[in-house]
Amino acid sequence: MSLTLSRRALGVLGVAALLSACSTSPLGRNQLAFYSDDELSQMGKQSFSQYEQQLPTVGGAQARYVQCVADHHRPGAGQRRYRQVAGEAVQG
Repeated sequence: MSLTLSRRALGVLGVAALLSACSTSPLGRNQLAFYSDDELSQMGKQSFSQYEQQLPTVGGAQARYVQCVADHHRPGAGQRRYRQVAGEAVQG
């Protein structure tokens, strides 16, 4: 008898724990949240910091090439401006 009562009590505690972890997302959906937003944010920062430390350092010609490509594709960098004049594209 006590074994059945213990299982029932354990089941009730388990359901209570799951219900207390339920929350509503910013989009209004129900979700099971084992961690708070602050805890998730902190874990994300720690993971990103570890990831950054594991990345190899790039330098020299490869870094200059990547910077050159990035500078070239920046909005407005090295791009000619065109306007429509009487149906033709004119620089200026």
